[in-house]
Amino acid sequence: MFEFPTLSGTDVAAWSRKNARRYIAYQRPGGAAPLAALLSLSEPEETDGPEFSWTEERWVNPNLTMVPENSTYGPFYTNNNTTTQATTYTVTTATGTALGGTYYLKVASVDNILVGEVIGLTRTPTAVGGTFKRTLWRVVSVNTTDKLLGVTCLSCEGVTAGSTFNLQNTGTNTWALATVSKTAHVLGSANKEGSTSSGSMGVKWPIEVSNYCQIFRDPQAFSANLLQQPMTFNESGIYKQTMLKNGVNHLIRLEQAMLFGRKFKTTITTDGQAEVVRYTGGLLYYLEEFEKANGGAFLYRNGESAATAVTDDNKRILDVSGTVTLAEWKSYMQRVFRKTMSSSYEKLVLCGDGFADAVSTWYGEKFTRNAELKTEHGFGMMDIHSLQTPYGTLHFKTHPLMTANELTRNDAFIIDVPGLKWRHTKGRDTYVRENIQTNDFDGRKDEHFTEGGLDVTFPEAHMYIRGMTGIVA
Repeated sequence: MFEFPTLSGTDVAAWSRKNARRYIAYQRPGGAAPLAALLSLSEPEETDGPEFSWTEERWVNPNLTMVPENSTYGPFYTNNNTTTQATTYTVTTATGTALGGTYYLKVASVDNILVGEVIGLTRTPTAVGGTFKRTLWRVVSVNTTDKLLGVTCLSCEGVTAGSTFNLQNTGTNTWALATVSKTAHVLGSANKEGSTSSGSMGVKWPIEVSNYCQIFRDPQAFSANLLQQPMTFNESGIYKQTMLKNGVNHLIRLEQAMLFGRKFKTTITTDGQAEVVRYTGGLLYYLEEFEKANGGAFLYRNGESAATAVTDDNKRILDVSGTVTLAEWKSYMQRVFRKTMSSSYEKLVLCGDGFADAVSTWYGEKFTRNAELKTEHGFGMMDIHSLQTPYGTLHFKTHPLMTANELTRNDAFIIDVPGLKWRHTKGRDTYVRENIQTNDFDGRKDEHFTEGGLDVTFPEAHMYIRGMTGIVA
């Protein structure tokens, strides 16, 4: 599950001690930090400084988005500028080839479109049940300034020689581009025998994304007298049990930072000395950046506008605040599964009990208990329920901290687990620092210590839904 190693044939007790976060999860299965526990199962990655980075490269869909001028005119122009709109196209031969007739197609981007490319367009029928007409066009010029492609028609289905067809948004055989931008399919280049290559594809560099390692410290002091006294509830003394509780609290703080932390740094002056304090960004922070204009600080979506409407395909933080229709719910699932790093198409849903109830009420028996994770990892870390959709499988884990807070009780993180990784400064992953008390302290002081942060790869593979109380027809 989630493409993490399983523990078949492994000495689980010995295995759990290889990582302090793993050991705490092993001692307190099903605790309040399920994400931190789950990430402890994968091997952490060291970083040699307080800031670390990773690169992301997104596949660019070669298809083109056509841009209509207005409700009357379509995306075609008669000149290699945006001043004269085209209305009709005259077909001069039986095959639909317009000899020497060049029109100019307005598109959202001309990146990596070369002369010689073949583009397929489809015209919308004028009546319900009518026939969609396909046309093929050849690119003969590229205007990068106005984003216009000079095109000639290669073939036009259903149009006879000498006739015309409409290039506007209204009338017979309309392109119907007034309200939505339609897609033109790039079908590859077609070249004559013995030809030379035309132009060159541009080089697209990956983006660099970064985060900070945050220093987490949770000290625990014991007086000398307290350490010597046996307790009725624990004959071995207070130390072991108290430090385990301290470790759980430490893991909870890591968990909260992994989900809700914000990346930034500041300085704190103590005794005249300014020291840097760094805060690690959590999953929600990277979703927020992804939605901003240009994709925020990391240019996830450079050149694109901010995603603000819930219906925007780039929107990843959905404030629904109530019930959603089944159609809306399905659209959210389609959106979050469009990008996944799991070959099995599985995602983890960490949610409040109100959100889980909303989903289970609608799906009933299809919302089933799944003991696979408990079996695979040997120590019962999670009790989860699974829901199979046409787009992928969702594994639901009610999060104790989200359930306890009325503000997040109906919220859910949908997480592509292979897209998250815990990174720690070299030698400073979670461990217990012992005897850090001052010399004159009559007792002992230890602490759980971590310096690390979260690596969030491809935030569009994740989602956060707020306030969903139910699903309705």
